Amino acid sequence: MQELPRSKVADFLEDELDPSLCARYLEYLINERDEMSALFHDRLAELYLDMATNAKERRDNGMSLFILYVNRAYCVLSCVR
Repeated sequence: MQELPRSKVADFLEDELDPSLCARYLEYLINERDEMSALFHDRLAELYLDMATNAKERRDNGMSLFILYVNRAYCVLSCVR
């Protein structure tokens, strides 16, 4: 079975549909498909930060998602070292 190019799928979701869908897709890649590329991890962190910045106006959970991601990334990096 051939897979779609992950970065193109993420681009489409973020640019054409909704950045939160892109974040969910990246979460799936990282958590379920064990994606280790720093590009996808960095992109997810940037999306969470954007969502957190915009959450101030919308009062949603973007900031808590960003904080959870940063804490999880820190734990992973700490365990690897």
